[in-house]
Amino acid sequence: MRRSIGLTFASLLLAPALCLAQGRVVIEGGEALVKQMVKRGGATAAREVAEMGGDVAVRETLERAAREGGEQLAARVSRYALAEGPVALRAVRQSPARMVAALDEMPQNLVRPALSAAAREPDTLVRLVASHGAGALETAARHPGVGSKLITTFGDDGLRVGRSLTTDEAVVVARHADEIAKLSTAERSGVMQALSKSPARVVGYLERHPKVLLTTAGVVTVIAMKDEIIGTTQLAFDAAGNPIALAKPGFIERIVGEPVKQATNLLGVVVASILAGWGAIQLWAAWRIRAIRIRSQQLKADL
Repeated sequence: MRRSIGLTFASLLLAPALCLAQGRVVIEGGEALVKQMVKRGGATAAREVAEMGGDVAVRETLERAAREGGEQLAARVSRYALAEGPVALRAVRQSPARMVAALDEMPQNLVRPALSAAAREPDTLVRLVASHGAGALETAARHPGVGSKLITTFGDDGLRVGRSLTTDEAVVVARHADEIAKLSTAERSGVMQALSKSPARVVGYLERHPKVLLTTAGVVTVIAMKDEIIGTTQLAFDAAGNPIALAKPGFIERIVGEPVKQATNLLGVVVASILAGWGAIQLWAAWRIRAIRIRSQQLKADL
């Protein structure tokens, strides 16, 4: 019992000393980190450090990382900062543990775009990563400026669609995000499925007909674009500007129709060949009969 009390008392005495030691390590680590970043990034890095708050901001970021994940997390933050510059500190400073965990899941080619996105929208990205995981940061990295809007508006559907779109396509979808969000649950789900399955066709259609989602016929047409297997529809407009859904052959019709067409052509050739052969035989037979008759008449005349 006395030993336990003694250990507890000793721990209480040592705690301030340990905190001070850790504080000195963070301060020294922060100063060293700033020097290394400026050495590697030159005047640009020095300006970025100053804009984020100088040595104090760097130290505070490392302190927060140490509180959330100990020295190991602080070291991870430092490594990202050395590799990518001050942008890494701006990207993770609000939630080091959460953001570093998301960054660790990024493909290497997306790390820098992910850091830039998080530094540009720190509040939004921290919230989206907390709700949707690393996929939110990846979508923001793949589609700068619009990726976060896709997830904010559509949630997990935005993540799925974001993986199918190019950045140019994502810009178009983000432009129509509010219109899609106002659709009924079933219609919105159908449009998102169409975007996932046939992104180029749907996005191209939205560009050509920017008001298509404002009409029921237009929404139905966009949803139908995902069904390429048994045919789909395309939208046309009558003289009054009203949308008209037109049927269009799908994959099955195309793969069945072509062999049938080919088979029909082949059958025609075979039938024509048979008829031609039969005709030739008939002509030959008629010629033979005529020749025999002529020869018979000649023999009678000679007798």
